Amino acid sequence: MSEGWDRVARLRQGSDARMGLDGLVRPESKEDELNRLCASVFSQENGEALLTYLRSITIERIGGPGIDDCALRHLEGQRYLVGILEQRIALGRKES
Repeated sequence: MSEGWDRVARLRQGSDARMGLDGLVRPESKEDELNRLCASVFSQENGEALLTYLRSITIERIGGPGIDDCALRHLEGQRYLVGILEQRIALGRKES
């Protein structure tokens, strides 16, 4: 049984609600729709090229020992967003 605020959010949105990769609770149908949308957009040639670019400036980027705290936090936020996109793409491909 869910506890805390997640349970409250599920009760408000209905029993089919679930926590998404981004930490937000939405209906399962909306989560599936987002996953399929990401898979569709990033499976085309331009989308794949864009994702490769986003990966190169975030996940594959090295901050080095001289990076300050604010810059590192900013980079980690960017990495998190690209990670969410990649996970949604993978889930969307499974659902299709």
